[in-house]
Amino acid sequence: LISFTAGGLLYDETISLQPYLNDEKIELIANEVKINKYLQTNSQASRQRMIQEIKKRYLAVGEKFYGNFDQFTIVEQKLIIFYSCMKTYKILFDFMLDVIIEKWLSMDLEVDIDDVERFLDKKSNVQNDIEDWSPQTRRKIITVLIRMLNEVGMLENNKLVQIEAPDEFWRMFVANNDSWFLEAGLLSKEQREKIING
Repeated sequence: LISFTAGGLLYDETISLQPYLNDEKIELIANEVKINKYLQTNSQASRQRMIQEIKKRYLAVGEKFYGNFDQFTIVEQKLIIFYSCMKTYKILFDFMLDVIIEKWLSMDLEVDIDDVERFLDKKSNVQNDIEDWSPQTRRKIITVLIRMLNEVGMLENNKLVQIEAPDEFWRMFVANNDSWFLEAGLLSKEQREKIING
């Protein structure tokens, strides 16, 4: 879980590591820690952390989403990364389902640190290790959750907004048996039904 705090969406880093994001090369991605050809990050430790996270996210969804990454718009690329993060980090998945979708449906569009605090408090009743987090870890997790929403474009000035992407883009997730991502993308019931049945 702590690895979740290694960064936010890591959009620029994911773009840089594109040459590795296919089934043939993904196992070679660790070489980048030493050679630093694409990332151009001075600190080897932070390179290693980023590469580990991006590899983990890739493995959660595979080549089907990352293989033709450069053919997607920036908005779509960020959504794909966000989707792979939701598949990688249970804390993000639960936060989206328990807090963000609920708020969106009840037209309560403001999201701030207090929402994350309440979510973590509630979560600590069922997930004991949360109580063992240091204040610093907790703060980092709160920051990263909010940052990811900002970076993917779902949060503007602390308010939830829907991201525009074409129906055929959303159909990729349906085809992957992950229709839940349409709801996480804040699509309305009508939009979701049209995409799923279309």
